[in-house]
Amino acid sequence: GVAIGGIFFSKSSQSEFTGQQNGENSFALLSEDISISNVRFIDSDASDGEVEFTFEASRPVRLKGSINDQQIQSVLTYAMLNEQNPGSRLNSINAMDAETPVQYDNDVKNALITVIMTDENPGVRREALKLMSKFPYDETVKQTLLYVITSDTVSGLRIEALNSLIEAGSQGYKLNQGDLNLFRQKLQQDENPYIKLRSKTI
Repeated sequence: GVAIGGIFFSKSSQSEFTGQQNGENSFALLSEDISISNVRFIDSDASDGEVEFTFEASRPVRLKGSINDQQIQSVLTYAMLNEQNPGSRLNSINAMDAETPVQYDNDVKNALITVIMTDENPGVRREALKLMSKFPYDETVKQTLLYVITSDTVSGLRIEALNSLIEAGSQGYKLNQGDLNLFRQKLQQDENPYIKLRSKTI
């Protein structure tokens, strides 16, 4: 009797909630380290003894591991694309810029291209451009560099992209006629004299 009573009272003292997860009802115990936010009521009328609402629950997670670990790269990739704080986005990119050789997957490469083309912070774009130089040169890298040269508003970034393209050319990678036409246009329109000179060199 004492044992059954102890089990009964220990269970009844815990708070349970019903949640929707992947279309199925699941039960979980609220923990002290879970942060609850964005509470939205579906039914706030308690006259029938019940209420219904949704909320977002988050719990701090700590990760430590090799930069070659796919899980580490996935979290950093998500952060560089979605963090509101530009400092956090910058740190996520810098964390991947290791001195030792790193095996990056295509998700990291695609995320860097997105950051280079769309991030509003020039410092974040610069670090993404720097990290992308560690990837093997291919058509997507070339098109990204051409985009920066022709579209980025920061002359320093345009110069970095231009120098990367010139370095690739010195290693035997050639530009097609369409690419050369872009440089002719840039030679006429860019206000930066250094870019004009380097475009003429190409």
